[in-house]
Amino acid sequence: MSLITRTRTHMGEDQRQTPREEEKGRFAGLGIRGRYHIVTMHNLSAGGACLQMPVEPVVGERVKITSGTLNRVGRVCWFDGTRGGVEFE
Repeated sequence: MSLITRTRTHMGEDQRQTPREEEKGRFAGLGIRGRYHIVTMHNLSAGGACLQMPVEPVVGERVKITSGTLNRVGRVCWFDGTRGGVEFE
C-alpha cells in the first residue's frame, strides 16, 4: 500500500471541505525553496491542490502556486514519491 493510499484512507473523502476539480494537462508554477518549477496540476479545489513535485518536500513546508489567475500560498500536507498535496493558507 502506498503512502498516498494510506494518507487518503486516513483523511477520508468526508473530511474535505470543498469539492475538487480534475485538472488534466494544466500546468502551474510551483515556488519552493526559493526556486520556481513548472509542474503538472492533478486536481484543484478552493482549499488546495495536488501537484507533481519536482523535489521531495517536507510536510508543512510553505509553497507558492501560480497558474493563470490562481496565485496562492500554502503548505505541503502530504507527499508520495512524485505527487504532493498543498493546503492553501
